[in-house]
Order: sequence, then C-alpha cells, then structure tokens
Amino acid sequence: MTRVQLHTVSLTTLFMLAACPPGPATTDSGSATESGSSSSSTSEGGEESETINSTPATPGTVTESDTGPTGTIGDSESNSGTTTDTTGPSPTSTGPDPACSDAKPCEDPATPFCVADECVSCDQTDAPSTACAGLSEDTPVCADGVCVECSADDHVLCQGNTPVCGADNSCTACTVHSDCPDTACDLQSGACFGPEYVLHVDRTATCDGDGSMATPFCKIAIAFQKMIGSGNVAAGWTVKIRAGNYIEEPLVVPDAALVALRGWDGVPKIRALGDTDVTLAVANGATVYIDRLAFTSNDSDNGVECTKATVWLDESSIIGNTDQGYQSTDCDTTIRRSVIYDNDGGGLASYGPGRTSLINSYVSSNGTQNFGDDVGVRSAQGNEMHLLYTTVVNNLGVGGPRSLHCTADAGPAEVRNSVLIAFGGTPSIDCPMGVFRNSAIDEEVLDGMDNLLVTFLDITNLFNPPVGGVYTARADTPLAALGKWTDGDPLIDYDGTPRVTDAPDYAGADRP
Repeated sequence: MTRVQLHTVSLTTLFMLAACPPGPATTDSGSATESGSSSSSTSEGGEESETINSTPATPGTVTESDTGPTGTIGDSESNSGTTTDTTGPSPTSTGPDPACSDAKPCEDPATPFCVADECVSCDQTDAPSTACAGLSEDTPVCADGVCVECSADDHVLCQGNTPVCGADNSCTACTVHSDCPDTACDLQSGACFGPEYVLHVDRTATCDGDGSMATPFCKIAIAFQKMIGSGNVAAGWTVKIRAGNYIEEPLVVPDAALVALRGWDGVPKIRALGDTDVTLAVANGATVYIDRLAFTSNDSDNGVECTKATVWLDESSIIGNTDQGYQSTDCDTTIRRSVIYDNDGGGLASYGPGRTSLINSYVSSNGTQNFGDDVGVRSAQGNEMHLLYTTVVNNLGVGGPRSLHCTADAGPAEVRNSVLIAFGGTPSIDCPMGVFRNSAIDEEVLDGMDNLLVTFLDITNLFNPPVGGVYTARADTPLAALGKWTDGDPLIDYDGTPRVTDAPDYAGADRP
C-alpha cells in the first residue's frame, strides 16, 4: 500500500491556495494530484491534528473560499454549490409602484404634495397653508387647492405699495380708499397711509380733544394745526370727519401736505363761515384725497379751489355754491363717482398746465341764464381735459357753449363713453382740440365718429327725473349700446353697478 505523504499546512496557506486556480496535475508516488489528495497535519507527537477533504475539486462544487466564517456552507446555498440571490424584490410583492415618495417627488404643479403615496393639492393636506409655505415662501397660502401669494383671509405678504390681495390672489396696489379701511389709500403710490397718522373730527365733540376716536377734535382746522405742529405734514395723514354740518373758517390745506379727508360714519357737509373765501383751498405742492365729503352753499366763492397742487375727489359732491363748484390752476385733478351740481358760476373750470379727468361723474344744472358765461366744463391755457363715462347735462349760461368749452389755448381733450346735452338751443360744445368717441352729443358737426346725435328734448327720454343732480339712465335706450369699454376703464359705474367689459355698454355715468 502506498502511503500519501502528509504535510503540515497553516490555515492561512489553505486560504491562499483556495484562491488560486489549480495548476498542472502532479503526482506523489504516481497516484493522485497533490491538491486533490487527502492530507492531514501531525503534531510533534505524531498525532493527527487536522484533516482536509481530499476529494478532487470538480466544476460546480464549493471550494473553501465559498464557505462561511466557520468553513460551512450557508443555509441559502445548495450542496451543488449554487447560491440564491437575496438582493432583489421579494417574489411575493405585488401591485404598482407608489405615485410618489421621499425619493420620488410629485411633478405636477397642480398636485405637488405627497400624501399616503399619492400626489395631492394643498387643500388635501393636513395643514394646507403650512404645506404651501414649505413649498415656496413666495406662495404661502392655500386657496381653492392652489398655493398663492394671498387670500382675502390671509394677506400677510401684502405690504408697502401692494397692500391689497387682488382677485387673482396676488398682492396689488390699493385703488380706492375702502382698500385701506383703517386709514386711506395713497392713490398715486398704491400704499395705505400709516395708522399712526390718523386724526378724528366730530363737530359735536368738545374742542379739547386729542384727535383720537375716543376724544376727537371739534373742527377740521384743528386737525390741520396738529399736522403742522408735528413738523411732518407730508407723512400721509388721514383725517376722518364724522357726518354732520360743519361751518368753518375757510379751510387751507398746509403747503406740501399729503393728506386724505374722509367722511366718517356718513357724509359730512362743509361750508365756509361768513362765505368770505373758498370753502377748501389746496395749494403749493399739497396732495389731497377727498372721499365722501360735500362742499355746499358757499354764498360768495368757489366750493373747492386748487393752485399748483394735486386733488383727487371720490364719491363726493360740490353743490349750491355761488361761484364755481371746482376751479383749478396748474393742477392735476381726478374726479371719480362724484357730482358737481347747481353751482351758479359754473361746474368745473381748469386753467394752465395740468390734467383734469372726470370719470363716472355728473356735471349738471350749473350756471344760470342771468349770471356770466361759465359753463358745465371749461378747459383753458394748456389744460388737458378727459371725460370718461361722464354725464354733462342741463347746464346753463348767458351765452356761449354750455356743456364743454375748450378755449383756443387749451390743451388736448378726450370725450369717450359720455353724454353731453345742454338745455336750450344755443351751441353746447366748443372744443376744437377735442376727440369724441362713443358719446351722445348735441353738436351735429361732431357726429360720425361712433357718436350719437341727440337734442335737449332727448334728456327726458334717456334719463329718469334727476335727484340731487344725478340723472340715472333709463333702460333700453340708444345709450345702451353706445359705450365701449377698453382696458383701464372703470369696472363699475357711478353707483357701483358693474360695467359690461366684453360687449357694448351704456354711455354716461350710470347704467341701469
């Protein structure tokens, strides 16, 4: 019997041998290859200490390098040497992949949030506005399932020159004083005036008040004195004047002031004491916003007068003054949803460089047949005149044009979507620089530019009987399809009725 030679082999050497491919077969005593022989290591005492499997390696069998740390084959492996892949999906998993996850964000802007593996809109989350704020700090509010800049209930981002949340859920400028209910709107910058500059006036109050709502001033003039005493008349003051009859010294707005005079709890009526001067004078760089006030019954002078300043008149009236209702020189004037009525010296007269705009307003029954030649509206000395959705009706005068007079040195004039009809047979319009569009006018020479030719006899056919200078429109008259709305035109009429923006609409200040 041939005895196989035993070799003493270390475990490290065995691993090194197992890692190398087998070399050419060699024999010891001419029987078996060395790598395939059964061998054992013997201690110095001659005892066998370790036995190595001597079965020759064949394809598909597991060598020592395939064993686990203990040298045994793992439970997942077969005795034939094959292994089972445990890295893939479980063979029992079923169903489609989730629509979203932390690693798979939602891509549709309409459903940007992942809730329970589904993409949803903000109103389907547990905290809609918190979800929107986390998505973008520019659109932190959830409204109707969409992340937006603001809503009627949440408009914290609407500040500065964009204090109002608009219909499109974005911050925008204020355009009317009601946009700033606590103060007033700076209609030129679009910002709301600051609440720290609010003064209150109530004619029934004691005259030692501090101008707060609790202890208001008793006169408007005291509010002007307070503004001057502050040393900052241009701060953007709001003077809230409680409804009542005010007879005051002629009021003079401080030079360079920025102030809003607003009716409070109704419409105050203001008259100059002694009728020695204009009721309200605005001059020398001041900007005055007038909202829901009435200037009435000055027996000797104009109701409101502007000189080298800026005036906005909203939802107000100038009625029954002996001279002009409103007169300006070198001013920018905007009059909206207001009435200039029954002023003996004429309705409105604007002189010198500047711009005068009447929008959704009435100029009616001004002048007399026995007093001067002033008319409903006059523009002269370079003034630029605009009448939009305005009704100029039944104004009188001794002679000359009674509705609109643009002198030879006047600037350009635009009359659009308006009604100009005078009482009597004298010429109503003299405005050689005027452009007339979509208006009812009583001058045939101007007919033919989308205008309607009318006479003073049509006043009763087109309008209901007047009340306080307001001629409301009758329904279904030729005025109904005369006006044409364009971008930038008002969205409401004199009394707040919505305008028609996508079809012909009523010309004049009112639509039924």
